[in-house]
Amino acid sequence: MKKSIVVLAALAGFTYLQSCNSSTSESEDMNMSMSEEEMMEGDAGSSENAENTSEAMYSETAYISEFPLADTIIKYSSEGRLNAKLTDEMARNANMLVENLGADASVLQYGEGVIVALDQGNVFESDQFTLNDNSKDILRRLAFNLKQMPDTYILVAGRADKDGAADHNDELAYKRAAMAANYLHGCGIPEDRFFVDSYGEKYPDYRNDSRLNKGKNRRVDFLIIPSNSLREQLAEL
Repeated sequence: MKKSIVVLAALAGFTYLQSCNSSTSESEDMNMSMSEEEMMEGDAGSSENAENTSEAMYSETAYISEFPLADTIIKYSSEGRLNAKLTDEMARNANMLVENLGADASVLQYGEGVIVALDQGNVFESDQFTLNDNSKDILRRLAFNLKQMPDTYILVAGRADKDGAADHNDELAYKRAAMAANYLHGCGIPEDRFFVDSYGEKYPDYRNDSRLNKGKNRRVDFLIIPSNSLREQLAEL
């Protein structure tokens, strides 16, 4: 995982703003600024050893291996009573996501964070970052859920198969994440909730040994975590 988390800059600078009902433009500006500090500024009680108070007990090692975004949840989780409140709140959000997205995405709650992985394939063509009709449909449904949970941040992580050079795949995956974030913004999600990152060809969930598996590795994953304001609200209860 990259050490710095990328902040989605003002999308007004884009040459074309993607909306929920418009076609994708490949000429969009993918320049985004980085700031891990801005993302978590003001978070109280940050700890790398988050206490898991949910009913289901998970293996940190297993989840980090399968979904590297889980490592980010561990880094920014709180402790004790606040962690329990945030975990319960995110569990409700995860249930809504499962009901709405169905089999089109994998939804995983890990403590205070929820991961939505578009790992069912048919999201991006080989060496492309434009959204197809299937990915747009999923993102529109995801946007519906994100509107129901306004006090959250969304980290969008692009991923790629292993075809081509590693540097190229890292840039390609970043563009995929930026394209997805821009589309969600066009669906009405405020730009200041987004952070964008790229895993490139690293941490493949599927062996890059078939066309089907490569298609599942060409995707974006979303990490949804509580915002600073939600942490403050629950800490006062």
